[in-house]
Amino acid sequence: VHQLDPRLMIWTLVAPNGAVNAPSLPRGLFNFAVGLGKLYVHGGSADTAASVVNIDPSFALKDLYEFDIATSSWISLTPSTNAAELAPSARIGSSMTAINGSLFLFGGSDGGVMGNGTVYSREFYQLDSRLLSWTLAHTVGIEPAARAQHAATAAGTRIMIYGGSGVAGPLDDFWSIDVGVAQPQWFQIPRSTGLTWPGPRVNSRAAYSSGAVYLFGGLGGNQVLSDLLCFNLSTSNWFNVTAYYGTPPIARASHGMVALGAVLYIFGGEDEKGPLNDLYSFHCETQAWIQLAQGNICSAAGSVCIGGSFPLARYGMGMATLGSHRVLVFGGANTSGAMNDLFEFNTLSLEWTALSVSGTLPTPRTGMATAVAGQRLHVFGGTGGTISGMLNDVWALDGPADVAWPDNAAAGLFVSVFDWDTLLLNIDRSLERISDQLLLCTRLFPCSMRITGPSSVEAGTMARLGNGSLKCSSTLGCTSLELVNVKILCVDYGPAQFPPFEAEGTLIILSNVVAHGCWSATDGGVVRCFGGGDAAMRVSNSSFKETRSSAFGGALAAFACDVQVQGVTFESCRADEGGGGLAAAGFSCYGDQKTLESEVSISESRFIECAAGSSGGGGVYLDSSQVSLALSFTAFAYCSSNASGGAVAASSGSAVTTLNVSFFGNSALKKGGACSFIDSTTATISNATFTNNTAVGLGGGSIYVDKSSLVLNSVHCQSNKAPSGGGGALYWESVQPKMSNDLCYGRGNLAKYGDCLATSYVTLIPSEIPSILYPGVLFKMSLMKKDFYHQTITSDSESTVQTVGLSSSGGEYKVDSEVSVSGSSIAIFSQGVASMAAAVKPKYSFVDAQNGVTDLAAPLVLMVTGTDVETGRVMQTDPYIPPLATGFNVCPRGYTLSLETADANGGGGGGCFF
Repeated sequence: VHQLDPRLMIWTLVAPNGAVNAPSLPRGLFNFAVGLGKLYVHGGSADTAASVVNIDPSFALKDLYEFDIATSSWISLTPSTNAAELAPSARIGSSMTAINGSLFLFGGSDGGVMGNGTVYSREFYQLDSRLLSWTLAHTVGIEPAARAQHAATAAGTRIMIYGGSGVAGPLDDFWSIDVGVAQPQWFQIPRSTGLTWPGPRVNSRAAYSSGAVYLFGGLGGNQVLSDLLCFNLSTSNWFNVTAYYGTPPIARASHGMVALGAVLYIFGGEDEKGPLNDLYSFHCETQAWIQLAQGNICSAAGSVCIGGSFPLARYGMGMATLGSHRVLVFGGANTSGAMNDLFEFNTLSLEWTALSVSGTLPTPRTGMATAVAGQRLHVFGGTGGTISGMLNDVWALDGPADVAWPDNAAAGLFVSVFDWDTLLLNIDRSLERISDQLLLCTRLFPCSMRITGPSSVEAGTMARLGNGSLKCSSTLGCTSLELVNVKILCVDYGPAQFPPFEAEGTLIILSNVVAHGCWSATDGGVVRCFGGGDAAMRVSNSSFKETRSSAFGGALAAFACDVQVQGVTFESCRADEGGGGLAAAGFSCYGDQKTLESEVSISESRFIECAAGSSGGGGVYLDSSQVSLALSFTAFAYCSSNASGGAVAASSGSAVTTLNVSFFGNSALKKGGACSFIDSTTATISNATFTNNTAVGLGGGSIYVDKSSLVLNSVHCQSNKAPSGGGGALYWESVQPKMSNDLCYGRGNLAKYGDCLATSYVTLIPSEIPSILYPGVLFKMSLMKKDFYHQTITSDSESTVQTVGLSSSGGEYKVDSEVSVSGSSIAIFSQGVASMAAAVKPKYSFVDAQNGVTDLAAPLVLMVTGTDVETGRVMQTDPYIPPLATGFNVCPRGYTLSLETADANGGGGGGCFF
């Protein structure tokens, strides 16, 4: 084999004749193919004189070889001539264990009734994962008794086997074999006298984690078990595991159990009532049970809500782990028969997914052996439901492949990366670049993509140039886009047309991701997730710095997308409209009247110096009745808004709940230095602290709420300010908040009025009204604009009020134009107080000055009214009947009552003249 360097045009010999494992014979006229860094050679003719017109069939070859271009090494892919004879017989209840890329099969039975003519096996096979060829493994020592339906797991290079059913019935012996040595030897682990021992059991399950073998459930005699036991490999002792938190799963057998790191996952199985489809996790380090559930169950203590579609209830399925966060479930059976569907549970996104795979599927089955070696899932044997349907076929499903980032990240490359492939960044320490909008997948195949650094501890760096972006759309068959251990650098100045990552109706995951300097002209400076359906965003242990959107969501934007954010830092992120860090809203499809929902959960995160423009919410912005926010153990510091809500702004019927959140040093140019809740929003804030927040405009140094429901539990406000408005801590309108404690007691909040609490206009209070009024003679009066707490609204120096006369008709008052009000009857407020000097000339029905008779045509009623500049609402005093002078004393000394307008009855409108 020779290799040509196309740049230097130099040939190099990379594999000479007779290289190790090279094709056995020289040949010509062979089939030849190259793909994914491998060269394949198939067949041909060993006749050196052969030509396309002169072929001797006796020289024809049918062998298959692979040449690895990276390592310059050959491997034969030709199956053994006696492969069929070496394959295990058809069976159920065997175990398959993967160690160092090899698969080991032990035991099984022919499916007869236990202990009644059933043929059990103790054969020990090894399966080549690449060639799918079998060999009988050579072992020494006393072998375990033949058995099936036992529990088995890998522990390092050892295979651990417990119990099962045999000729004599249920077994309780415990065996190990180390396949990592040249001559594997069986070893029976002795029973410790007086100590815990699991006892006989069938169809239990085992898994290895943190230096111990865990055993759960199974059938012990006639009893279905629910105990969890642990075998410590260091002390060689069993002990019962007592959970410190949560409720264990109910008793079951024929379930699935696997371990990912220090967490066990248990799914399905069967109890006395029938098949199950519940999912539990057990955290070995904290000894806590968690039920991973949906619906009403997931709101209970000890439960966590998960998404996706649960697999149907089943028992006898295959269950295995793939990579660092995938749990696969294949087949099994229930009362409707055997199945051959494949599900994935993603432990990062907490979602079930029914996987669509290419190629021919195994037939429906249960009781098979299942294991993953490398990135390939293997399934052997089982039964389709009857003894005659016993199977001994072996199937393999290729899982995610690790693919190097291409030198030219063009759309064609990304379209051709199917299934679950992982793109590795910076393998050669080069800076990967993306400069075009790339649409993942095609409509022909479903796919997902994972982008990660070169190792689990070393981050990979990706540079976004120009309009470079990756879009995962459900309409194109993309099911998820995942970034793990990645640093994203956006190196161009000015906004790009798209954010670097978009998810439409699909799942996007960011774990341990750092994004810096990204700027999008549309929503979402880094990620935009939208479209409903399965749209979801999961962001954990990541940071966004100096990212920006010219619209909403300086880092993240979600429209009809469920969002979970945990352990994330948003620093100096900015949105020109709303949501400096994150913005969420509902989403309406074209032509559809239904608005799709967004559920947002943020925990253990920080928003630092984030900013928003005209719509507010320096940290988070919500705008829809279809949006809910759950905020916990999070801090907002020095965030700002050019509108309302320096940290959080919610409107249009959004729902907000917070727990253990701190707000420090945030500011809003208008209202709500930290939080703003308006337009039918419902908010509950618990165990929160507000410190040094400022509302520059109307008020609410910490919180502003208008036409919304607010509940405050154990909330403390200190040193917050509303220097030009009301409510150093809280300013509300329309609906009074419910508070479980004194927000501000002794904590130094300051405001123009209402250092702690304040509201907008509630009432006008007149003062300095004289004890008696003379018609037509000026009198002075002051009015104070008061809020709900009877505080003068000293921030108002703009609103105007006017004194008017009223008449009554049918019990209702209306302005009477025949009552003349003169003088300075219109006044402008100055720091919440308006002063006026007016004269009132009532209408008389009869006047006889000589005899001192002055009869009014109607009672004189006055009212002061105006418009509140701040809210646009009408302000007015209650109707007021002044103490009007009558009779001989109708005018003060030196004045005479004169009718300016007279009528035939001796009446008219008049006043006192000097």
